[in-house]
Amino acid sequence: MEYLEHLEHAGHEKPGRSNEAPVLIEFDHVSFGYEDEPVLDDVSFAIRQGQAVALTGPNGCGKSTALRLINGLLFAKSGEYRFDGQKVDAAAMKNQTFAKRLHQRIGFVFQNPDTQLFCPSVQEEIAFGPRQMGLSEEEVQRRVDDMLDMFDLRKLAKRAPYRLSGGEKHKVAIACVLSMNPDVIVLDEPTNGLDQKTQRLLTRTLHDLNFAGKTVVLSTHDHDLVMDLAARELRMRG
Repeated sequence: MEYLEHLEHAGHEKPGRSNEAPVLIEFDHVSFGYEDEPVLDDVSFAIRQGQAVALTGPNGCGKSTALRLINGLLFAKSGEYRFDGQKVDAAAMKNQTFAKRLHQRIGFVFQNPDTQLFCPSVQEEIAFGPRQMGLSEEEVQRRVDDMLDMFDLRKLAKRAPYRLSGGEKHKVAIACVLSMNPDVIVLDEPTNGLDQKTQRLLTRTLHDLNFAGKTVVLSTHDHDLVMDLAARELRMRG
């Protein structure tokens, strides 16, 4: 039995665009494990620019690991991962220019938002990424305002992230990534901890971004999210 099952969901592809777009993310017989514990075994798939793809499967099957590989936080033990035709491995990521460019083009929302929140206030948290990109303060503030309004965070703008609820932290983490306007949006269990209103907002936002040409890759147990958003499902068997 193959480790990875490829499923297509009709009605989501944008005619004449995604199926002919260049490949952005490619796993070529990738394997990975922690010490003696294999997690990914000979996994191959390709994701084209502008596609929305969901990684699904049971806990422990390697979904989060695959997303970390995509973002250059982990590296294949064997096989090869390429982003936009360029090999991503430990040697490549030692090049600061390459690593910075990769992380500007790929935005990653962790499953646990505490992993990526460290600034003294919500508004500073959202501003951090755009400032690192060298944008003007006027543009930084515009993006912060857009995210505060989009995710109904205005009343929390000056609050320290550690004082927020789990769902609020998750909204801030998503806002931080979207504020950088990456080409690829990678999300690990994005609806965890969100109320239904925010889940609907997130689904609509990701759908609109994908329709505008952004590539969306997510891991999830949320079947409704998969059916509402993803044109392709990569079901990992574990």
